[in-house]
Amino acid sequence: MRYIYNTRMNAEKTIADDNDGWGTDDWAALRSINYFLDHYKTVEAVTSFDAVKQYVGEALFFRAGFYFTKLKNYGDLPWAETTVGMDSEVLKAARIPRNQIVENILADLDKAVDYLPSGKGGWTGRLTKETAMALQSRIALYEGTWEKYHAADNFRPAVNKSQQFLEKAAAVSGQLIALSESTGYPALDNVGVENGYRDLFNQENYSTSKEVMFWRKYEAGAVNSIWDRYSANGAGRGATKNLVDSYLKADGKPVAAGYDDSSLQKIVENRDPRLGQTIQINDKNIIDGIRQARLYISQHLLLMVGIRKNLVQLGIRSIKGITSVMRMQGQLDKVYKR
Repeated sequence: MRYIYNTRMNAEKTIADDNDGWGTDDWAALRSINYFLDHYKTVEAVTSFDAVKQYVGEALFFRAGFYFTKLKNYGDLPWAETTVGMDSEVLKAARIPRNQIVENILADLDKAVDYLPSGKGGWTGRLTKETAMALQSRIALYEGTWEKYHAADNFRPAVNKSQQFLEKAAAVSGQLIALSESTGYPALDNVGVENGYRDLFNQENYSTSKEVMFWRKYEAGAVNSIWDRYSANGAGRGATKNLVDSYLKADGKPVAAGYDDSSLQKIVENRDPRLGQTIQINDKNIIDGIRQARLYISQHLLLMVGIRKNLVQLGIRSIKGITSVMRMQGQLDKVYKR
């Protein structure tokens, strides 16, 4: 079995001594969230909870996300659900066990699910009930598996609640599946479409997507991205051979040692179809960058080593976020006609 050793999941990650992630500024987002939750009722224009419950749900969602990030780094944490002042007891209180933190997080998300609107009516740019459910399921699964596989080491909680969290993850996931079956949302995009998995990651707008529920809309001059630097030019990064070999064959079995990997096309032959839609292969469907418009991906395993500093140094270039040759051709013609 091939794998990459994960120090965090093996409870061996160390945190720097300079308040890395624990300084005053690192808790500022939580303070802002709690300040809103403490004060929204004082707004004179608020005549009923129904008028603000969507925004309360959003605040609870982001508090859950904030604590989930902290949980993954630190485990046990102080829990603050009101604005912290100079004399707040939480400043001197001991950290509480990680699974109690997760119970609080899931309770926040229970409320968020109740308060947020469904995304079935179309994209609005705001959080939805289904997004909160997806996050809740992910957090419950994370903690459930963490406690299950750390049950015998020095980092185990005093009370193991892995089963409780795994059951919660299964229940919420089941509810999402039931929603999909009864309402059609959420649902998979591009079912039966050639290269549908690849095209799930390279769209400019996901407002009509039923699968992508939480995304940031690109807007020139306002919301930008450097993803093209990583995908089009490589940025010195790429998929390792270990990652590629971890993809199963089409029949669900692992590849045998010494299989034919003499070319990129051979590598993806008879494999999980997602592999050929994740790495670039020489199939003339992907153009090798704007500056080399007519040069298609090489068949060699190690791509473009040392040709340009931004290209993949070792490994195989990712295809995620890159449009097909047909979609790029018009843009490239414009570039070369200037």
